[in-house]
Amino acid sequence: MSEAASEYKLECYQIKKNLGTGGNLWLVEDSVTGKQLVMRRLSRSHEAVYRILEKLCHPNLTEVQDVFCCHGFLYVVERFLEGKTLTQVLEEQGTSKDLACSVAKQILAALCVLHANGIIHRDIKPDNIRMVSQGTARLMDFDIARLFSEEKGADTTPRGTRAYAPPEQYGFQQTDYRADIYSLGVTVNEAATGNLPEAGVCGGFLGIFVRRCTELDPKRRYQTARQAMT
Repeated sequence: MSEAASEYKLECYQIKKNLGTGGNLWLVEDSVTGKQLVMRRLSRSHEAVYRILEKLCHPNLTEVQDVFCCHGFLYVVERFLEGKTLTQVLEEQGTSKDLACSVAKQILAALCVLHANGIIHRDIKPDNIRMVSQGTARLMDFDIARLFSEEKGADTTPRGTRAYAPPEQYGFQQTDYRADIYSLGVTVNEAATGNLPEAGVCGGFLGIFVRRCTELDPKRRYQTARQAMT
């Protein structure tokens, strides 16, 4: 796409308001369709991940509708999702094992698709899960996601949210798909109890699930999202 065409496309998305504090995330309106969308501006290093996401269609993933480059930046346009983050739901309604189980099943389904396409999210937490209509959970915010490479020995830059990220995400070795399983385990425990696993793991079958997800040694965790679903 030529720079002129990219500039025209960018102009078609009219900014309505800033979202967040970074100045790189906006609620926009498509001047052609009139639809409200979310647009984010990123470095071009994110392009490979978002090009794959643009092709994926899954009820538990954010819906990427457009990806283009302009003036050296990557612009990503996503469907605007009504609803609240899992964090907001827990603050307003309190913890629930039923909710935790539902979120676990849905995000595992999303991870099966992501991992099959080589994407590691690396920042699964309640803030990055949006609860939309009829209890549907959608995983969003792929700004620190990466593609897995067998050639790397360790992640070049430690990223993620400390409370939810596994040890290997901070330079001990390369993160792989099991990092997402760890983060999901922490998230599920918080949805069920209000606590991180280190402060107390929920009981019953859900507790067994959380303990297996959050093993410090990746070899002791569920090895795939599909295995964790069984």
